[in-house]
Amino acid sequence: MAFLAEMLAVAVVWLSSFALCQFGVATETRAHKAGHAHAVKTVARSPRAEAAKPQPVPTAAPSATPKAA
Repeated sequence: MAFLAEMLAVAVVWLSSFALCQFGVATETRAHKAGHAHAVKTVARSPRAEAAKPQPVPTAAPSATPKAA
């Protein structure tokens, strides 16, 4: 009988964790290994003086002539 109660408890916990994960609740936490040393990445960038200058965007102004009705 104790084995049956234990299996029922496992099923309840498993189903509740499955239901909670649908709402974004993390039930299992994983430890991250601290032994990974990431290399520093550098990005080659162009100097600001050589960067492309933004061009003005032409806008269509409304016509000044009244429309004949």
